[in-house]
Amino acid sequence: MFKVGDTVLFGRTNGEKTRGKITKVNAKSYKITTLESRGTRSQYTSGGSWRVPKSLVWHDSPSMSTTYRRPEKEIIRDISSIYASLSPENLHCDGEISHSAAMAKSRHLNAMLQTLFRELGREVSEYEAWSTFR
Repeated sequence: MFKVGDTVLFGRTNGEKTRGKITKVNAKSYKITTLESRGTRSQYTSGGSWRVPKSLVWHDSPSMSTTYRRPEKEIIRDISSIYASLSPENLHCDGEISHSAAMAKSRHLNAMLQTLFRELGREVSEYEAWSTFR
């Protein structure tokens, strides 16, 4: 969603929001350097580094969130890749991982799939994703 160098706001929904710049993108979180002080008495000065879950990060300005949208074909390519990863031979790594590890992998991939469906604004069948890149 965001990339390194983007200016964002982070914090809890009903709590303090702080402006910062993304310095690293991880799988489930962002590393953000603050651009302003943070805390009830500004005990955290600007320039500090925070690891923030992706769910607690927003665009800096409301108008910015509508300016960039990935192309539909790029999103469908990602969906197609996840569908391929969900096939039994890929999911179980040809029998190399345990059943519980495969199920955890499946839950993670399905969550990613749902996120991509929300980004696209609709669900895409496996056949539709496959036929787009034939």
